[in-house]
Amino acid sequence: MPFPFRSSLILSALCALSAIAQDVPLVPFGSTWKYLDNGTNQGTAWRANAFNDATWASGPAELGYGDADEATVVSYGPNASTKYITTYFRKAFTLASANAYAGYRLRIKRDDAFVVYLNGVEVMRQNFDQVTITSSTLAYQSIADSEEPKLLSEILIPAQFIAGTNMLAVEVHQGAVTSSDLSFDLELMGLDAAPGLFRGPYLQAAAPTSVVVKWKTDVPSTSRVRFGPAVGQLPNAVVDAALVLEHEMTVQGLLPGTTYYYAIGTTSQDLAGDEATYFFRTAPTPGTPAATRIWAIGDAGTGYASQAAVRDSYISFINGSRKADVWLMLGDNAYTHGRECEYQLGIFQNMYEPILRNTSLFPCVGNHDYYSGANGLTNTGTYYTLFAPPKLGEAGGVASNTEAYYSFNHGNVHFISLDSYGVSRATTGAMATWLTNDITQAQAQQQWIIVYWHHPPYTKGSHDSDNVGDSGGLMRDMRENILPIIEAHGVDLVLSGHSHSYERSFLINGHYGTSSTFNTTTMRLNSSAGRVDEIGPYAKPGVITPNLGTVYAVCGVSGKKDATGTLNHPAMFLSTYAHCGSMVIDVVGNTLSAKFLNEQGAIIDHFDIRKSFPVVRVAIRAILDGPYDPVNFLMKDDLRTSGLIPLAQPYGTLYPAIGEGNTGSVPLQVLATTGNDAIVDWVTVELHDALTPRIIVARKAALLQRDGDVVAEDGSSPVEFSVPLGYYHVALRHRNHLGCMTAEALALSSTATPVDLTEPTVLTWGVNGRRTVNGRMTLWSGDLVKDGQLKYTGSDNDRDPILQAIGGTTPTNSVSGYMAVDLNLNGMVHYTGADNDRDPILMNIGGTVPSNVLFEQLP
Repeated sequence: MPFPFRSSLILSALCALSAIAQDVPLVPFGSTWKYLDNGTNQGTAWRANAFNDATWASGPAELGYGDADEATVVSYGPNASTKYITTYFRKAFTLASANAYAGYRLRIKRDDAFVVYLNGVEVMRQNFDQVTITSSTLAYQSIADSEEPKLLSEILIPAQFIAGTNMLAVEVHQGAVTSSDLSFDLELMGLDAAPGLFRGPYLQAAAPTSVVVKWKTDVPSTSRVRFGPAVGQLPNAVVDAALVLEHEMTVQGLLPGTTYYYAIGTTSQDLAGDEATYFFRTAPTPGTPAATRIWAIGDAGTGYASQAAVRDSYISFINGSRKADVWLMLGDNAYTHGRECEYQLGIFQNMYEPILRNTSLFPCVGNHDYYSGANGLTNTGTYYTLFAPPKLGEAGGVASNTEAYYSFNHGNVHFISLDSYGVSRATTGAMATWLTNDITQAQAQQQWIIVYWHHPPYTKGSHDSDNVGDSGGLMRDMRENILPIIEAHGVDLVLSGHSHSYERSFLINGHYGTSSTFNTTTMRLNSSAGRVDEIGPYAKPGVITPNLGTVYAVCGVSGKKDATGTLNHPAMFLSTYAHCGSMVIDVVGNTLSAKFLNEQGAIIDHFDIRKSFPVVRVAIRAILDGPYDPVNFLMKDDLRTSGLIPLAQPYGTLYPAIGEGNTGSVPLQVLATTGNDAIVDWVTVELHDALTPRIIVARKAALLQRDGDVVAEDGSSPVEFSVPLGYYHVALRHRNHLGCMTAEALALSSTATPVDLTEPTVLTWGVNGRRTVNGRMTLWSGDLVKDGQLKYTGSDNDRDPILQAIGGTTPTNSVSGYMAVDLNLNGMVHYTGADNDRDPILMNIGGTVPSNVLFEQLP
């Protein structure tokens, strides 16, 4: 949520800024500091402004030892094997007023841990637990030499400063008394009133009709998101006049499955965006079997070079392909303690910016995210300030009313994010109760369910799920209490982190004890790798069914790896700590395909889950108006006799397959068939949802015969779909005719259901959805630009493309080929003369008023 400032404070701050022209280094890097390096315990008095540091030594930064880059070398004591743990630093600076600047930015270089005090009050710490620090407190961990140059940043506000002399006091601690080095330097900038970006923008809670855009400015400012259909075309805006640092703007009223470009900034200026990489795409309508790509990273937020390498391998993988639609973070998103400076280093600063600005992020919380005092019950703390997951059910699912756990849909996939650390994991707890309600609904409505949380139920890596003392029994709790719920509702995939290894299970069910109780006969439902390109995928029913198998994956290696643990859990097909990496998961119709991609871009593991539905068949009859000969009640097959019908269906991008699809190619012998069963052209057949007809459940290409029969690629079989038995609207489309759809949802089964769209008694969706020709119903011809309209004049009319196809200047020219502007499908394009392709457009809109428009009747 935005951090509120008192309006009086903001007003006084802005009034004091009139003389400030630019950001000013109040304490530059390389400044001279007072320091104490004698190993004494200074308690707390040294932090105060009034403390007398006259006897302390002084010297310019960088201060430290052991790296040969120090401007001032400090002492570690007389014994290199028992170095001083703590070294103290102080620096005074003067301000005419606390409001002399609109804000302040602090950056620090450290090795190993530090606490910064401003005027005696702690304002920043890193690499320490949230406990009282003494002179003997060791850092949480040692900092590698390669990590020292990376700066940690924090924004401070005027209320933390005073008029006159201000004092920065810093204590730097070692990770061990044998540490080889110590490093310290610090910069404090006074920021002018012109806001700049400190973080973001980044996308949250993408739903079918809304998305949340977040960012942070370095000084308080108003908020605005401009958005629209293209770069340079951002006519819409949401604004907020409140002056805040943390900006959270919900963009609503959007269309499902639609890409929008955007810019963020103040109410008067953009700070970022209106460029090709600044866009968001809304989620498809729930239940739509749109292709969904998922990127999952676990334990990523280290800021290490290995984290950047994993990021780069993903970017290389999607280059020339498609980016993820859904981005999952599996917890421990900021090491070591989930503080803002660590989130900056591990996510927002020189790490994921190119991805954050166009891929909606759905995190779950890990133990390290909680170590700075975040609270899952109250949703307070840094993690909950930074992220805005869809807790109100706005992206699908049952509202959880908490950001600790939540759910959302993307197309036909339901995602559930759980908190394995900060809330109750009991079967009677609020999370388990909500989970049961949510997953019950998802089981009835969605085709796939993916659940993710931080602590894995099965691991033998850097953590051991058998050991109740490991991680406080959290892994046991999730295994014993949560797994029975999700497996009873047919969950397909579970993702976790925590253990810094990659481990992936077989298709399993019913294992809720320690690894010694795993029964390979009853609990391992498939002993193969589950790969389409080997023995075959893991098979499940198309309708979500209880206890028929789940794949569990541990991917806690997106930031670092640990070569510890036995890696011998019997539920696992593959276990390795040899790689850092991430997972790319594609869900297309009835198939889920997952890959573990290492930091070099190699695919180390892959598996597939395929769901099988009963086959439903439809025996469709339809007539295209363009090639129809009403004298003999047949369509012409000129494209076939001219050898122009392509062997591969032509609808790849115009009407891409949805669901199982088909081969999309026709054998030559089928095109050799003559007579009434000769092929006229390719068409597409769609099944639409009975309750929400705009949702296309399945789509595939088919062949149209002269007598109107629509058949599969073999030239004779009815069109079949692998979907659940039930009711569907049946629609037919063609590349230059207006499509039509049955008005009623029809009961489809394995027995071919007749759907005769040539009969007037078979009602179609909307009004005037077909043309009447001698008592037969035909699809309207002339939609040459494929915008769902027939237009003879005006912008995007269907007449001009015909003239353009024949050269654009000589109306009597003609051209041959398989072309969208060949309205009558005779293999020739004519603008004038007999059998021209222009006149039918005018006739179909009434014949007398060229400005009329005829609209396609589809939802």
